[in-house]
Amino acid sequence: MHENEPRKEKYFLLLIDVYSNKIFVEILKNKEGFTVANALERIFKQFGSPIYEIQTDKGSDFVNRHCKALFKKFNIVFRAKRGLRKASFAESAIFRVKRKLYMYMRTYLTKNWTDALNDVVEGLNKIPLKRLGYQTPSSITDVTSTVLVDNSLKNHDLPLPKEVTYQKQSENQKNYEMASKTNENLLKKDDYVYLKSKYDKFAKSFDIQVSFELACTK
Repeated sequence: MHENEPRKEKYFLLLIDVYSNKIFVEILKNKEGFTVANALERIFKQFGSPIYEIQTDKGSDFVNRHCKALFKKFNIVFRAKRGLRKASFAESAIFRVKRKLYMYMRTYLTKNWTDALNDVVEGLNKIPLKRLGYQTPSSITDVTSTVLVDNSLKNHDLPLPKEVTYQKQSENQKNYEMASKTNENLLKKDDYVYLKSKYDKFAKSFDIQVSFELACTK
């Protein structure tokens, strides 16, 4: 096969840990339930801690008997989401990965995105994050890593993470919607809101210049 000739694989499966922002990927030849379930099992075995819940969209690649059996095997609560809030962490990670892949292919004038996928993900997992006390996602290896993160947050005088309740998220969402209509500055720093944007078929994954209508706070 020629160096720049694209491989047959057209898809990749992405899973992101919402605590550490650590990204896991598997290349797929198709999106059939059996293929996806096998790829998910390989990813599950890479985790250093138990997985209690997984959320996806309602696509048939996840909602099928093969994945159902897998989630039962690993005792994982499965939630298929719909609407604006579905798989928001994963969608954001997919955008970042595909943006890096596009830049790679454009730089090296190649269509072989599969050659760069693991390097791209590894690079993203090595970026220090403030929410982890400037630890990297790749440094989160097992359940004891939470102690590392908490100590690092304390050393940087950063607040320890706390789970935002559904009621608080709903309140912030209403404030965001109201601010969008009245142009009032009702949002505050660290508020949790959901962003809605329109993409065309190609720009959804690759367009670097994505603009959002935001209610800005001073």
